[in-house]
Amino acid sequence: MMDKKLIDRIAKIVGDENINLNLDRLYAYPPDTEAIREVLALAREERLNIIPVGTESKVNYQRTLKENTLILNLSRFNRIKKVVPEDLYVILEPGILLKEINKNLKSYGVFYPLAKSQDKGTVGGSIGAGIKGTTNERAVLTRDFTLALEVVLASGEKLKTGARVFKSVTGYDLPKLFVGSWGSLGIITEVSLRLHPLERKDDFENISFTAPVMKKVDRVEDDPKIKLNRKIKEALDPSGIFTDFVS
Repeated sequence: MMDKKLIDRIAKIVGDENINLNLDRLYAYPPDTEAIREVLALAREERLNIIPVGTESKVNYQRTLKENTLILNLSRFNRIKKVVPEDLYVILEPGILLKEINKNLKSYGVFYPLAKSQDKGTVGGSIGAGIKGTTNERAVLTRDFTLALEVVLASGEKLKTGARVFKSVTGYDLPKLFVGSWGSLGIITEVSLRLHPLERKDDFENISFTAPVMKKVDRVEDDPKIKLNRKIKEALDPSGIFTDFVS
């Protein structure tokens, strides 16, 4: 159980109404980005472990929960901020449910192929897990539809990556670092997604999804990809604030 004084300090940042202790798991519901930055400052000071979540549909706490863990629930970040149908992109917050996206986009004549009407997950969770599907023997990957991200790093710095217009993405494609990272590199607070016009919807009607899998290994020296991911993790989160997933 986390020390009560520490819980009180967290409550002071996010508000007493935004704290919930459930089954020995401490949840905080940050109301805005500034609250997230303050919580991360406290995490660095007190060596807290942070797990960002949405609906928790893809989280296995048996593998991730440690002592002094704070679960940051981003369900309050649930707005669609801007739809630009002529350039085929949408800007939204990570807590919005996947199944709600296309309901809101239909009137604009566009849709997001990786949003299922029955999905229980959130946009942020789908990016963190790097969900993928196939249709007509063609891969449909979250990373290919993620144009730009706003991320709060362990340092408290707000990082903006990528470009909102698909054809203007140049240089290093940094958003791909965070797709499939399971929240181990930073907290996503804003997402820009690539869309398709509604007339292309038939191309994705038979899409089937592959369940995302968290990989966790003991040895990294034999896998260059895992070693690279570990170096990225150490560079972006040197204090080890976020749960360490090696994939």
